[in-house]
Formats: sequence, C-alpha cells, structure tokens
Amino acid sequence: MSNWTNPKVSPDEFNMPEKMSPSLIKTLNETRDWIDKPMTFTRSASGVVFHPHGDAVGPWSDSHAKGSLHKYDCHHDRTAELDSVVVANGSGSLAQDWDCGIDNLEELFDMFLFLERLNTWNGIGVYPHWNRPGFHTDIRSNNHPYAKARWFRLQDGTYHQLTWHNWKSKVMLQ
Repeated sequence: MSNWTNPKVSPDEFNMPEKMSPSLIKTLNETRDWIDKPMTFTRSASGVVFHPHGDAVGPWSDSHAKGSLHKYDCHHDRTAELDSVVVANGSGSLAQDWDCGIDNLEELFDMFLFLERLNTWNGIGVYPHWNRPGFHTDIRSNNHPYAKARWFRLQDGTYHQLTWHNWKSKVMLQ
C-alpha cells in the first residue's frame, strides 16, 4: 500500500483502506497533524463500530444517500447531479467519519473552526449526538453540486446549515 506513507494514519484503522482515495488519506494525515489529537474513525478493520447511530454502515448501504462520498467505484459529481449512481470503477471513497474525544458542544464547534482553517475539506458535517460526537469530512471536488457544504445533524435526524447562529439556537440551547 504505497498510499500509506505517513505513520499518522494507518490502514489498520479502516474497514477497506484499499478503497480510499489517496487524496483522502493525505488529507486525514494533514488533519491529524493539525488538530494534534487522536482521531478515531467510525469503523475499525476489526469491525468495531464507534458511531452506532447508523452512520458506521458500509459505503453502499441503503442508509447512505445515493451520492454518498463514502462510496467507492462511483463518479461522485455526476451521481450528485443526476441523483443516480454513476459507476466509475477504480475510484476511491472521498469521505471519512471520525471523532477526537470531544464531548463538549463548544469545543466541538471550535474543532469545526480548526477544520475550516485547514481549508482542505470541501464538505464538513458535525454530529453532536453521536455516542462519541464527531465529524464527517470529505474531499468532494469543486465541481460537485454541493462543494463547500457545511452542516450539522440533530438527534431527530434533521440537517441544518452550519452557522454559529444555527448551532447556538438548535444545539446549544436544547
């Protein structure tokens, strides 16, 4: 596995590391360096699920959106445009879910701001109600219909644009 050249992130932390985009691996390494915290990914190679709210499912699970960036062998931009899976054999997944041991909602938002400053993730989702609150991060292309998406999901399953006003009113005041 020549893509695994940085010891910060290793293939044994993932269920199917061979299906990950090399750019995703590189960006996870950079993120781990930047945040200087241990990152725990949603599913380990041994099958341990860390976010059991239905998030740590296989990339082709029906519970993922058709255009899920967790999928591999998929043309993500075209799939999002058409709302129908467009196969692209050999392409890697572009997304990874993870946590870094934060359970304080203010600290979780601060970590989101750190991720913003990295300026490498084209999609960032914050999940404050996972058993271990964490993030969805992805490297969707700038041509993707939803490039630079920022969101959070509430416990009731609703998604909201990630702004301080929304976070404060919908998460902090619950």
